[in-house]
Amino acid sequence: MINGQMPASGELLKNDESIINQADILQASMGQAGMVVISDTAKHTAAAGTCFAVIKFLSDSVVTEIVADSSAPITGSLDGLAFGANFSLFGKFASVQLASGSAILYIGGV
Repeated sequence: MINGQMPASGELLKNDESIINQADILQASMGQAGMVVISDTAKHTAAAGTCFAVIKFLSDSVVTEIVADSSAPITGSLDGLAFGANFSLFGKFASVQLASGSAILYIGGV
């Protein structure tokens, strides 16, 4: 037992010694905390304590800027790239701005 955790409890001990449930990790990584549908050119920023876990492009789209969450940096740049309809991009994104097209931003935890 670690810090009173029972075997097979579904709980995990994080590096900061806090405890989290495995089901919560899965839900957060798959964007189970809601979604934002965008089809404009405004910059959309995830609320404090969250990120965008999945970007699903609904139509052919061009990205102005995608900013990664600081806990999961991107090597290289996605800015200015074109993505086809129905393409899904997984990660931890702090903000997304489109030049054209539309997308669903699935909200996850950080």
